[in-house]
Amino acid sequence: MISGFKLDELRRINERLSHFLKKGSGITDIENESGEPAMEYQLKIDREALSSLGLNIKLVAETLQALIKGKTASYFRVHDDEFDINVRLREEDRINKDSLNKLFIKNSIYGINIPLSAFIILEDIQGESTIFRENQQRVMYVSCNSEKSRNSMDRLLKRFSKGLPAGYDATLTGMDNETKTSIRNLMFAFILSIIFIYMILASQFESLIKPLLIMFATPFVITGVALGLLLTGNSINVISAIGLIMLSGIVVNNSIVLFEYFQILRQKKYTLIRCVLEGCRIRLKPIMMTTLTTILGLFPLAIGLGEGSELQSPMAIAVISGLLFASILTLIYIPLIYLWVEERKK
Repeated sequence: MISGFKLDELRRINERLSHFLKKGSGITDIENESGEPAMEYQLKIDREALSSLGLNIKLVAETLQALIKGKTASYFRVHDDEFDINVRLREEDRINKDSLNKLFIKNSIYGINIPLSAFIILEDIQGESTIFRENQQRVMYVSCNSEKSRNSMDRLLKRFSKGLPAGYDATLTGMDNETKTSIRNLMFAFILSIIFIYMILASQFESLIKPLLIMFATPFVITGVALGLLLTGNSINVISAIGLIMLSGIVVNNSIVLFEYFQILRQKKYTLIRCVLEGCRIRLKPIMMTTLTTILGLFPLAIGLGEGSELQSPMAIAVISGLLFASILTLIYIPLIYLWVEERKK
């Protein structure tokens, strides 16, 4: 992406960048995305002639707008639908310079028609078919496919930018950049969700240590998601990252169910070992039931059944693999950590 202010200078830099990229190895399919210049007419008004003829710019602008763009003269109704009737010049008269010069503007004071050619000069100029803006600057794009790494392309563009005039810059953009930015934002949302879950658990259990024990299953989620995506041939993307954020709240439920029952049994004066064994035995069924219902509910989406499900499939795979992996390890590691912490208290 090239950014700057003047379109002419941007167009020249754009051409230079295209030639510069063609010289590089491993860079193919170079294409200028700014579009071909479009021919257009530019009206230059002679203000002195306009004033001497008893006309003003507002009248000229309104008349030309009605003739070129059109004006709604009436409406056409069909049952309950209403359509505008737009009246303007024929297309051949709108695009022909001679026809435009012969248009008349009526002087309301003297009641005479004055041709446009008396006070307007029509010039053919090259205009931009599309004008892009970003951060209050005009930009142009050059797209290409590259076998080089992102860091190599960054260094290549920095070398090219050294020869640019002040106020102009060439930067690397594209889908890869947008995807990485989105994933980075989603990872921040994942960390934020972990913090919020910890705050809620700390307020409910009135402890700073117990929420950490409950949330010990969360790191297993990342491992499970990575294994699931690897085995199914998918990659970390925006959709699968959303599934990871969903899991941060889902897997904690199993730990809460298990840990809460440990607390109940401890209040009944169970020994520590019996508390853990009995708690795992009693809570195994509800934990597996909730896990399996979630997995079976997402299974059709994971295998791509239904129209448009291919886009959501990575999210379902991430949730299923992460939940299954974390649930199994929750039944092993949460009791062990609970035992270790309680023995350390003694």
